[in-house]
Order: sequence, then C-alpha cells, then structure tokens
Amino acid sequence: MVKLTQILITLLLCLSSQLQAQDETLRVDSSLVSVPCLVIDRGGRYVTDLKKEDFEIFEDGVKQEIRHFRPMEERISVLLLLDVSGSMGFDINLVADSANRFIKKLRPTDRLSVAAFSDYYDQMFGFMPVEEVLGKKRLRLLVNGRPPQTMVYDAVETALKRIAPVNGRKAIVMLSDGIGTGYSASAKSNLRDAEEQEALIYSFNFDSNAYYPVRLKTESEQRFRERNKNAEFAKGYMNSLATKTGGRYFNIKQIEDLDSVFDQVANELGRQYTLMYEPAIEGRAGERRKITVKVNVPNVAVRSRNEVVFRKGNK
Repeated sequence: MVKLTQILITLLLCLSSQLQAQDETLRVDSSLVSVPCLVIDRGGRYVTDLKKEDFEIFEDGVKQEIRHFRPMEERISVLLLLDVSGSMGFDINLVADSANRFIKKLRPTDRLSVAAFSDYYDQMFGFMPVEEVLGKKRLRLLVNGRPPQTMVYDAVETALKRIAPVNGRKAIVMLSDGIGTGYSASAKSNLRDAEEQEALIYSFNFDSNAYYPVRLKTESEQRFRERNKNAEFAKGYMNSLATKTGGRYFNIKQIEDLDSVFDQVANELGRQYTLMYEPAIEGRAGERRKITVKVNVPNVAVRSRNEVVFRKGNK
C-alpha cells in the first residue's frame, strides 16, 4: 500500500495485540453529563483535597444532584495527537524529545495512546498504562515530506471517535499548526463533535507566522496574504477546540517553549476533579444549557466547561 512508502514515522515500541485489547471500555450510562474541573486558590495553587460535598453544580441556574464524583487520584487516559506534515518539519526531533519528556511526567497508572497525522491518521498504539510505555523504547518522529494536504480535521474527527468510548477521565493533547483541510470533516464539525463529548482538549498551536513572519522570496503577495489568513483561522480553530471542552490553548512561537507547556498540562491532568450528574429535565438533541460549578470553599476559582450540548442518548 502507498501508505507504507509515505509514512516516515517510526515508533520504536513493540506492542502486543493483548496490550491493544486493553484499549477502550464502553460507557454504559449515556444519560450522565461529565464535567471535569480544576480548583485554584488566589495564589495560583491547585486545591487538591476536596470531596464530593464541597461541590455544587447548576444547569441553567437549577441545582443538579451530583451522582458520581471522580477524585484527582483516578487515572486519566491521554491521546497524544501529533502533526507530522511538512509544515511541522522545522525541528521534529525536538518535538519528539519534548513528547517523550511529557510521557514521563504522566503517572504510571495513567493510560496513553499516541497517533500521528499528515494526509492520513496513523494510530501508533491504543491506550495502555504509561508504566508499560516507559518500559519500551523512545518515541521517534520523522516528517512526512509535503503531502498534498494536511487532513487536520479528519485527524481530530478520528481522535474524538477513538477516545469517545473510553471510560473515566480523558484528554486529547494535540500538537499542530492547525492549518489543513479534511475529506469527511471540517472545522465546524470538529467543534460540534468536541463540545458534545467528555474529553478535554489541550491544543498546542505552532504559530506559522512566528517562523515565517515576512513574505518569502519565493512567495507571491497573494500567497503571503493567504498564508497569514490561514494561520489566523487556525489559531481561532485550535483555541475553540480547547475552550469548548474546558481544556487550554497554547500558542507556541518557538519550539523551546514546548517543554514548559507540556509541564503545565501534565501538572493539570493530575489535578482535575470530575463531577457527573443526570439532568433533572431531559435535554433535547442539540439543546444547549449553561453549566456553573461552585465550590463551598472561600477564595478559590473553578475552571470547567461552561456549557453542555445534548446529543442523541443524553437526558
């Protein structure tokens, strides 16, 4: 298959079919709304010792019963999604090194899946315990030349489908310049799908304009304007992926910033609570309701997604 000659990605991990089978546990109760949240005090420190009774959750101003509470000690499943298209080739080795350091910062019992994309989506391995990933060889990445188009929207669509059936706390950590297209998906459908599921999205937007801030000698004026327009659209797209899911957006202007961003994300992933409630009033497919999370502790702030969008199967 042509893919075998195009894929210039090598993951030096020996994975058994048994480990791949550990992958996804289906969610049984689709009527529950899951709300991940962080609690931070005035000094910017995470508040880590809260219990279910410390929280209140409101939907359109109406208090809801918290049916389940997941403390931060519970493991999290992370899907690391890496753009390896030609536009990311400025220093893919440093990206791989940072990704390896990020993996080491996750807890041994957390679960990890890694996928890469350019004009295809390649799942390197399904969800497996981080301690088993660390027992294998390091991640290596090579850029896939310059494919005709980067299928960024299809990649996000596939990642959302892969993580949807995973039970428990979960997040997608995506590294890309955000510029591309899709065969079966679009920016609009990605944003709709993202806000209708439970995974947080942490988007690392590699700022193309930071690397090529002026018009190149080989570029026409029209192409220069188009490049800037595409870069600005990509920023808005990746920012929306994060904000609609309660995650975070990072604009990466130089590759040296990547380690500190990975540190922040690894730190946050291990300090999130998850509240689950069943809406007192059944929601119609496509209906939106505002979510407010309050903590009965003084001088703290809560960060969470602020809206629920009902889909078929939700109540």
